[in-house]
Amino acid sequence: MSEHVDAVVAHYDDRSATYDEDALHRDLVEVVAGLPALADASVLLDVACGTGLLLRALARRRDDRVTIGLDRSLRMLEAAARALPGARLLRADVAALPVADRSADAVACVTALHLLEDPVAAFAEWARVLAPGGAAITATFDPTDEQSAGPGRGGFVRNHEPFRSPDRMAATAAPHGLRLADHTWWAHGEHRLLICVLGTA
Repeated sequence: MSEHVDAVVAHYDDRSATYDEDALHRDLVEVVAGLPALADASVLLDVACGTGLLLRALARRRDDRVTIGLDRSLRMLEAAARALPGARLLRADVAALPVADRSADAVACVTALHLLEDPVAAFAEWARVLAPGGAAITATFDPTDEQSAGPGRGGFVRNHEPFRSPDRMAATAAPHGLRLADHTWWAHGEHRLLICVLGTA
């Protein structure tokens, strides 16, 4: 792994025991899990799943779908496994998902795109694994609320530029066969997040 990935993983390993205490993340996954784009998804990948907050919210709504959580942080995955016994959880690189082509109805990536070393590569992977008619769901911080460049907590760079607005998100996703189908801004306290639904073109 690169120094950037090592720093991100170490940061979230350290946060794993207290991550679920953050009301923003708990409330956000409820909003994402309730999106119509996920209602009919039978196979869903949660990329950078962390402690499994979104997987748990999805399971509360429907328990007959196949969900797979992927993360680089072993401690986050261990926390997810404790909360979701029997869940399918994989330690994996978001740019090389261990999933077959066109095998997923939906991919979700909640509050993690800005942490990735190469977020554009993630879009290419989502396009590869999504079945025709599938959707990718993202939730990204408004960079005016959080440092958009340079090191922050954990000492690693957060890159918001490729998806800092609906237009930027659409431009970043389009070369990989994903189109911006819908978006909304969601506010929580002092933070504002952009929630996007990307459809297969």
